Amino acid sequence: TMGIPAFIGQYRDGLFRRKVEAISTVSTGFNPDFEDSGKLFTLAAATTMFIRLPRLSSKHLGVNYEFFFQPQSSAADVNIVTNLDSSARIVGVGTSGSTADRVQSIRPNSTQVDARCYLVSVSSVLWLFDSALSLRINSSAELLSTQIGFGGWSTGTTSS
Repeated sequence: TMGIPAFIGQYRDGLFRRKVEAISTVSTGFNPDFEDSGKLFTLAAATTMFIRLPRLSSKHLGVNYEFFFQPQSSAADVNIVTNLDSSARIVGVGTSGSTADRVQSIRPNSTQVDARCYLVSVSSVLWLFDSALSLRINSSAELLSTQIGFGGWSTGTTSS
């Protein structure tokens, strides 16, 4: 019989599901490659983890990754960066100043909830960012203004 691999998807035969890969928290760096396109990467609580996106070219349009992070001890504990390509930017995380919404590093903005994001290469220098927020509600199922901030993303650091 065929073993059941760690895939996600809706197909009953199991042959067309996406791969799921846990990022080791032993290392402080992880570099997905182009063959990892389409994977869902998961990450438990880590310390100073840098996920370095690969250097893009016009041949790599559509390369995509999804990341799911458990709550971290510090919001700065995990950063997704474009360090391997100084021209590349991640589009969709707003900042202040001249960088607008094109940044070199992103990170979860909360230590309270899980964080999920999706990145797809749309040009030789741009990664398009999309995320889903995990919101907390109180025991009366009310969403409070202080809880809306949980689960967002912000700019990170590129120092590694």
